[in-house]
Parts: sequence; C-alpha cells; structure tokens
Amino acid sequence: MFALKSSLRQLVLIALVVLNGCQITQVAVTPVEPTPPPTTPAVLPSQPPTAMSVIATLTPSMTPTTTATRTPTATRTPTFTPTATFTSTPDVPDAEVLEIGEGLRVRSEPGLSASVVENLAAGTQLNIIGRTGDGGWYQIITPGGATGWVWGNYLRFLTDVSAVPVTGEALQAPTVPAANNSGSISGVSSNARLIFERGQQLGNRRDVFSKVGDSLTVATFVLYPIGWGAYNLGSYQHLQSAINFFSSTTAREGNSFANISLSADNGWTTRDILDPGHARAGICQAGETPLECEYRVVRPSVALILIGTNDVANVPLDEYRTNLQRIVQISLDRGIIPVVSTIPNRLGFDVAPFNQAVTAIAQSNDIPLWDYWSAMQVLPNTGLSPDGVHPSYPSETDFAQSANFTGDNLQYGYVIRNLTALEVLDAVWRYVLSY
Repeated sequence: MFALKSSLRQLVLIALVVLNGCQITQVAVTPVEPTPPPTTPAVLPSQPPTAMSVIATLTPSMTPTTTATRTPTATRTPTFTPTATFTSTPDVPDAEVLEIGEGLRVRSEPGLSASVVENLAAGTQLNIIGRTGDGGWYQIITPGGATGWVWGNYLRFLTDVSAVPVTGEALQAPTVPAANNSGSISGVSSNARLIFERGQQLGNRRDVFSKVGDSLTVATFVLYPIGWGAYNLGSYQHLQSAINFFSSTTAREGNSFANISLSADNGWTTRDILDPGHARAGICQAGETPLECEYRVVRPSVALILIGTNDVANVPLDEYRTNLQRIVQISLDRGIIPVVSTIPNRLGFDVAPFNQAVTAIAQSNDIPLWDYWSAMQVLPNTGLSPDGVHPSYPSETDFAQSANFTGDNLQYGYVIRNLTALEVLDAVWRYVLSY
C-alpha cells in the first residue's frame, strides 16, 4: 500500500514539471487518496508495472484447477451376526421316542411312503443330525448307529433343535399305499391322513377308536373278547400289532375294543344316533346327540361305523343316506376318520340299495370303506344266525370263540365281523396312524 502511494506521488510531480516546462499556469493539485481496496486482499505485484512489463509476454503458470470434491454419503457398515450352529454329541441324546402306541418307525426318507428300516421302542434315545425344511421330519442316528428319518411329533426333544440344519425335504404329496386285506377294506387314502392330522390338532387320541352302530356293534361277541385278551389269531399274527396299538389306552371304561360305546345300542337306526333324546343321561350334555357325546368324551382318531340293519325296515332310503352323510360329516368336522361299513343281509329285506348308499358316501367323501357284506357272502347262510337278522356265532356262552380265528370258527358271521374289523384297524394303523 505504501509503495502504491509513493508511485502515485511521483507521477503527479512529473506531470507538474512537464506542465511548468510548457509554461502552463501552475495548478494546485491536491493529491487524492485512493479508494481503499476491497476488504478481500488482492494479490499485487511487488513493484509498480513498467512499459516493458506491459509489452512483455507473460509466461502463464499452470495453476491447478480446484475441482469440487463430492462429500461421500455415509455408508452403514453391516454388522455380522454369527449363525447359531447345532452340534450333536454322540454320548448326549438330543431326543427320545414318546410313549405312544408301540413306538416309532424309522424310514429311509422323510415321508410316509418311504420304506421302514427300523422300529423304535418308546423311550429310545436318539441323536439328531438334520431335519426337513418344514420341521416335520428329523434325520436321526439310532443307538445302534443306523441313520433314518422319523416324524417329529412323536419325539421328546432334550435340547434346542432350532438350529438343526436342513438336510432334506419331505416327499412330495405322499400317497398312502392301497390297503387290501382279504378285500374287506378299501379307500384308505392320503385324505385319511389329512383327517387324522386335523384331529391331532383338535386333541384326538391317536390310539383310540369309537364304535358307532346298533346291536351288531354292542353284542358281547363283537370286539370285547379282543379287548379282554381272549383271542386266538391263528394264521393272522400280523394283526397283533394293531391289537397292541389300540389296547394301550383307556377309551372311557376300557380299551377301545372293550369300551361300552355311547353311540351304539340295540335296535338303533341312523335316526337314534343323531337324536339327543337317546343320549346317555349323566354323561352327555344337554342337546348333545349320542354321536357327539361319544366323540367329546372318548376323543378317538377313528370311528368304526356299521349302521343300517334296522334302517332297512324303518327308515326310507333317502333319509338313511342323509343321516349317514351327517354322521360322516360330524366325524370329519372333529378330525375323526370315519370307516363306514356295508351291512349284512337281512331276511325279507333288500339291503343292496342301502349298501350302494354306503359305498357312494365312502367314495364321495374319500374315506375308508369296510365291505362286511362281501366278506359274509361266502359263509353258510351268508353268515346270518337262524333269526335272519344277526350274524352267526360258534358259541352262545363262550364269547372268546368269536375271536378265535382258526378252523371252523371262520364260518361264523361274528367271527368274520371281528376279523375284518381287525383288518380295517390294521390297515388304518399301518398306512395312516403310523410314522
């Protein structure tokens, strides 16, 4: 700033000298203070500019251009959370088989249609090495070192299995193998499995069945001897497992075979089963039908339904069909597998239309059909006793003979009633209730 002022003064003096030399009247010149520069300091040369400096070509200097730098947006750094891992220790069991029925089946693959590789008793301890994506099936190692798959609903877990790795997927749309035991049972399909699973959610008992019917059901010849242990399987030893399975739990007053049903009585028709007026006082609730009462009290997974011998004489076919469908629907609504049976001949009546109705209902509802009528046709007098109404029996007083499946006993109607009932229960147990 000082140098600038000094240069200005020098220029003014030179101008005065020139003017005086030209004899121009001297004019008093008052130096004018320059306007203060802007507050922002300017970059000025260290010396005042000269003519030479003006003419000279200035060599430009490379001044870096300042480029605006974009401030980076803050980026969230992901936090790594370790995934829980599951390690099974051979000496420490991860689960054990629940005390239900005869235990649990180990299958080669995670599905009902897979082959059975081993049967595990209740209480067997297992190590878990995998599961299906839906958490229904678990891959296990048995105490003997075998590997297979079991259904998780029948395991008691002894450790947290939430981190068990997925090692397989359940077989797609497993189908239940067609049951064909002497031709007495058909229609045991995958739908029966769906009914059963719904019933398990409702609290039904897997190893309990109910009896629904008339005198052909409540007679002491029918199933009671099996429940008492007074039976002889003869060459039908394969039925023992089903007997063991359904004998292990008390239905109400006894196991399922020996229990007195609340939905069966002498002389009953389909009307009576659905009539609250026939419900057992002191046990059934107000307005409850005998069928609803039986199902509420017993909570079965299966119902053996043989009703119609009295209907053929007292109930029109259309009403019978409607009533039977209602019985089936009540069963389905409660997650109970209804097994409907054809009725045997009755002297003086045509049972064919009624059996056609039974068959049609079984097919339309996709439920098991028990063809008792066909099994009776090969017996003397089509399996009927002299009264032409009830099945025949080998002994009027020795009820155990009706559960003796050997020799000439197989020529009697009640014996075949018991034998085919066991075949029905065996098929349902093997293809629906077992894992």
